[in-house]
Amino acid sequence: MPNVACYIDGFNLYHSIDDLRKPYLKWLNLWNLAASFTRPGEALVKVAYFSAYATWLPAQYARHRAYVDELRRVGVECHMARFNERMITCRTCRSTWKSREEKETDVHFALTFLEDAIDDVFHRAIIVSADGDYVPAVRRVRGALSG
Repeated sequence: MPNVACYIDGFNLYHSIDDLRKPYLKWLNLWNLAASFTRPGEALVKVAYFSAYATWLPAQYARHRAYVDELRRVGVECHMARFNERMITCRTCRSTWKSREEKETDVHFALTFLEDAIDDVFHRAIIVSADGDYVPAVRRVRGALSG
């Protein structure tokens, strides 16, 4: 039976769902979502979720931790990264403000995907993301599997 693994970019998924303005979808069971993408005769063996906590937003941070706990409870492997904080200055008016940028998530995602390919975890991988940063990792895995 062919094994399937699913890799989910949590940041992309969250913002796509948020754009729909249907907050109940933010509690999506990612194992069930991945299972819905499998074909007859395939076995879903892994679902990996990649995200970072917005620790400066207490209510959202608490909800995200609760969601990650629930994902882990249903068997989803969760890889949590971090945000970097930096000051931005407007070139025109010289105003400054604090900006935050998610860091390390793409690296965790690509490394986990590549390690799983090397370890023969999957025969088919499903990637849930709108981020083109994963294309080199996918090309590398495709090249290794076909060559």
